[in-house]
Amino acid sequence: MKIFQKYIALITFMFMSVYIWQMVNRINLTASNNKISSQNGHRNWKFVDKPCIVDNWTRIDQTAESLNREIFCDEFAEQSDILCRWYLDQQNITDPKTCLLPQDGYRVPNIVFYVTFGHYNFTLLHYMCILSAKKIQRPLAIYVIGDVQPLGKWWRKLCQDVSNLRFIRRQQPKVIFGIHVYWVAHASDIVRLQILLANGGIYMDTDQIFVKSFNPIRNYTITMGIIDRYTGMGNAVISTERHSTFLQQMYDNYRTYNSTNYYANSLKFSYELWERNHKALHLESLKFYRPLWSELDKLYNTTEFNWRKRYAIHIWSREKIYPLPETISDVDKLNTTLGELFRHVCYGDSRLRTSKM
Repeated sequence: MKIFQKYIALITFMFMSVYIWQMVNRINLTASNNKISSQNGHRNWKFVDKPCIVDNWTRIDQTAESLNREIFCDEFAEQSDILCRWYLDQQNITDPKTCLLPQDGYRVPNIVFYVTFGHYNFTLLHYMCILSAKKIQRPLAIYVIGDVQPLGKWWRKLCQDVSNLRFIRRQQPKVIFGIHVYWVAHASDIVRLQILLANGGIYMDTDQIFVKSFNPIRNYTITMGIIDRYTGMGNAVISTERHSTFLQQMYDNYRTYNSTNYYANSLKFSYELWERNHKALHLESLKFYRPLWSELDKLYNTTEFNWRKRYAIHIWSREKIYPLPETISDVDKLNTTLGELFRHVCYGDSRLRTSKM
């Protein structure tokens, strides 16, 4: 009987030794994999297994896997300008306290950003629109997110004239929920939603010009505007706090991505969401999207349009019906609403000028 008990004890000892050896190896392997993950951009491996907003994005957009999860999900994330940390991370600066947001009493952070994918040649129009963010909204920072830095003399001038302008490199999504992205605008739609969900702030298209400060609407959880009932809810300008339920529903809708319908997942679906619940967001349709693309003569042919009470004006540059000014000298003598807007941004005075800037 004693021999049998010794035999059982020996077998038990052997099994326990093998089990402990396997557990030690598993821990070492996990630490090794996390270290590799850290070297690939996820520096702090303790965040690999922690639930993170980025995980939700990757189910629809696989390029989100390349994002540094620590920036979006560590203990500083909720109090930080995440775009600031993302920018500094690309400059190999990792101090998270540098990007803590000030407590200014508003729901929406005073941060403005744009998304440009592909070889984006900046014109005077883009220069004026982003300059308007600096001069009229006066944000903490202005970010341009894209896979390639914009090109051209007006981009270079913008970098000289706007000291808080920062470019963040971000891979362009080519596939949404397994379906090829036909329009680059759809890739921009996905990325702007990701940034607004994580960081909040003010998103603007590069042909949307600030007319007056958004501060009066920065205490609404989210503000958008309807273009018209047929086109849907505009997404050329969005002001929102982070973690918006409305925007999360818009993002989740890309699980049924329609690559053949330009407006389906962004403008049409968001309009349908609003129709179900008019309290879901604050609307500023007239102050964001008038004049409409069908009323371009009010921008390009007259000076009779009253733009001063608007928050922003959409220039509708994709229509390419009317020529745009190419120089500051053109702006000085352009006797149209567009000329007034550009001079308002340049000089703080919309009247015609004879002297050069």
